Amino acid sequence: LTGTLNAATQVATIAGLVGTTYGRLLLMKLALLLPILALAAVNRRRHLPQLGGEGATVGRPAMRRLARFVGCEAALALLLLAVVAVMSATPPARHEAPDWPFAFRLTTAVLDDAPALRARALVGSQMAVLGLVGLLVAVFVGAGRLALAGGALVVLAAGAGLALPALAVDAYPTTYLRPAVPYQALSIATGAGLYQTHCASCHGATGAGDGPAGRSLPRPPADLRAPHTAQHTAGDLFWWISQGISQMPAFGDRLTVEERWDLVNFLRALSSGHAARGLGAAGALERPWLVAPDASFAVGPTPPRALTEYRGRRIVLLVLYALPASRPRVTLLAQNYDILAALGVEVIAVPVDAAADALRALGAEPRIVFPVVTDGAAEIAAAYGLFAAAPHAEFLIDRQGYIRAIARSHGEAGELNPLLAAIQQLNEEKSPLPAPEEHVH
Repeated sequence: LTGTLNAATQVATIAGLVGTTYGRLLLMKLALLLPILALAAVNRRRHLPQLGGEGATVGRPAMRRLARFVGCEAALALLLLAVVAVMSATPPARHEAPDWPFAFRLTTAVLDDAPALRARALVGSQMAVLGLVGLLVAVFVGAGRLALAGGALVVLAAGAGLALPALAVDAYPTTYLRPAVPYQALSIATGAGLYQTHCASCHGATGAGDGPAGRSLPRPPADLRAPHTAQHTAGDLFWWISQGISQMPAFGDRLTVEERWDLVNFLRALSSGHAARGLGAAGALERPWLVAPDASFAVGPTPPRALTEYRGRRIVLLVLYALPASRPRVTLLAQNYDILAALGVEVIAVPVDAAADALRALGAEPRIVFPVVTDGAAEIAAAYGLFAAAPHAEFLIDRQGYIRAIARSHGEAGELNPLLAAIQQLNEEKSPLPAPEEHVH
């Protein structure tokens, strides 16, 4: 039990088990342990009882066989101890970047937009469950056990053969690689610039696959806004950018590792932003899925701070505003800031023009006491602008770091009640999700 718990802690994932040195050593350890247990069982059940038999014909031959088997056990045990010694000097799998060894992986994400595959996977999984039940029944029955177990194995294999191919997608050595650059506004903004330089000619300025250079290709370039982008891991995207795929050239010799990860972060934000078009002011409060990119910013001469500093403590209302159109709405928020603060909300205002004199431009009345970003605004506006293409946008970010509602407008004052209702819903949530990691996967 303790070994299982330790393995789960040190390895954590299938990728860590088959794609790291520590994980492979663990598999080797298990491969050595199984024959040791099998030899011990044979010795216990067969050879030891025979030692009491007639000496010349049963006892002494059994002793010789037992000695050979014990010798094999000892040799395997020494190998196992050697593997354990190497494992003790090897970094655990959770601290090592996995190198995925297979050309495919299994994921349920492929079923989202494929009804035929979904039906196939459902039928196959039910057959596999039926086969497993048959195997369990075969353990406890007497007559017909072998026939029942054989039939159950056939059903199990047929179910697996039907379901698993439906869940299989292409995979690469970097599929489960942990991104080297966090999912932050600066990285996304940098990736956006790299995209326009290296990718927009084929994939189009907005990622729709309608770039001028793409028209001459045998197949239209992929629409990078589509859900399939989010269905692939960050490591998949990194591999394609580095090594190329199909008619897309490799950029591994033109972009640094950090620049390629910046591009990955931008593409994930681009796809998420396209999927967030239906996330309105009412918010999808029942299903947090849209991760709010972290951002580092400063307010006047104060020390820099980050959005993640509010996690676990405050709800954040991130406001992208443009003057003079947004002045009515900013004024309304300033006049009701005491109510918002009492509900556990911090308002952070970001000028989309990234003006250094943003505080002076807002004027002395009404008095604004919430943070107005003066350094880092350009990166925040570029990253969050992918989620809401509007003159004025407000992002309600819960305490775990998920965008739960997006209000798009032209900056008119509007009503405060819908915002207060969404905040109240967040405050009443009983079992929120854990905070997202700072790297996309």
